[in-house]
Amino acid sequence: ISKFETEFDPIAPAQDLHKLGTELKAIAAALDSIDFVEKYLHLGSNPDAVYAAGCAIQVRPQPKFLEPLVAYLSAITGDPDLGEIQLLIGFKLLQCVEKVIATDGRREHKVISAKQIQKTIGILDAFAVHPICAADVPRDGKDGIPSKVEKLKKKFLAEINKRKVEIDSDVP
Repeated sequence: ISKFETEFDPIAPAQDLHKLGTELKAIAAALDSIDFVEKYLHLGSNPDAVYAAGCAIQVRPQPKFLEPLVAYLSAITGDPDLGEIQLLIGFKLLQCVEKVIATDGRREHKVISAKQIQKTIGILDAFAVHPICAADVPRDGKDGIPSKVEKLKKKFLAEINKRKVEIDSDVP
């Protein structure tokens, strides 16, 4: 991550961040472990570290990253300045949450519980109505944070229902 601190501009155009994200994802894919990213998901972290952590999790989504992601989103939701992150970084974190839950959903033995997903939905709802996020309504028809959260809620409710069916079918 420190390698990219000199290249990272927290107010860079999205196009530049996407290019940097591609490089970060390639590096993360080659690492033996990305467990270190959890330490960058706390209020007060530099936006570059949060972005790099998001890129790593996006390419290597694992259920163990759900709690740190949700805790970070919850923390920045309570900050009037949204943890000083760009909306693009917030959107990337939403994509990470989506990939982590989707990855777990494909496992035979799920690690993420219906209760954890329900908690995640509540935090994403709060994140979407943060004044900075609520203003994210792109004019080009793409998702902003509020519309992305609405789509994720539908997916996550389906995941909750799958888990409930599995729990019910396990009862003798």
